[in-house]
Amino acid sequence: MEIFIYSLAAVGFICILWAIYGILFSGFPRAEGCAELYLFLDSRDPGAEQLLRAANRARRTFLKGMPVLFIDTGDGCEALERLASELDIDYFVM
Repeated sequence: MEIFIYSLAAVGFICILWAIYGILFSGFPRAEGCAELYLFLDSRDPGAEQLLRAANRARRTFLKGMPVLFIDTGDGCEALERLASELDIDYFVM
């Protein structure tokens, strides 16, 4: 009978700790939902290709599966569009 009482006390203690944890950390951001990375840059900018490659490298290293969207604010560039498709990055021209 004592083991049953001790088990209930342990469960109650864990519930109290969980409630305190919820109260203390309720204001912190949580990783829920979907996130997307938007890159706005003119394709004539010399760093555009480097930005695409850096975004792909960051996604592979830290943000696995996160969609990356490159939004070209210029006239568009066929080479950058090809590179974006090779890197599985969505490419749009404004």
